[in-house]
Amino acid sequence: MRDLQTYRWLKTVRISQMHLTMKFYEDITEDYSRKICNYIKEMKYNGFEARFKGVDCFPGRGKCRVFILTSDSDNIKEIWKDITNGLGKDREEREMIPHLTLGRAKGIANRQELDQILSKKIDISLWADRVSLIRSVLTPDGPKYDEICTTQLI
Repeated sequence: MRDLQTYRWLKTVRISQMHLTMKFYEDITEDYSRKICNYIKEMKYNGFEARFKGVDCFPGRGKCRVFILTSDSDNIKEIWKDITNGLGKDREEREMIPHLTLGRAKGIANRQELDQILSKKIDISLWADRVSLIRSVLTPDGPKYDEICTTQLI
């Protein structure tokens, strides 16, 4: 993570704010927030270790705006599928990729630097012990997070 801070055009996420994004909902109502909270409170999964290795970006390599770490963890896939199937199709048309956000681009200096980041071998493990609904607000000082509800994994 530290070497990503050398790219002046990349605003990295603080380690203390890093979290796994399973599903993204934009501008949801208070009623829908309650529906999500009720749903995740009923989830019964064991906590698990998740490994993240692959660096990628949204919305794609042609216009990287958000740099992420991806995982092929079966546990993450299972929970993601449960949330997606249980709450139904949302307004987001693109398929969501569960990920850890590394940073947001403020304009990429050159293709060589982009290729350097996307070829990095970053290996992170974390213990997943809860599922939460988190409100994220982007500010000039970085994202601000507000936990709406949470459920502990067994």
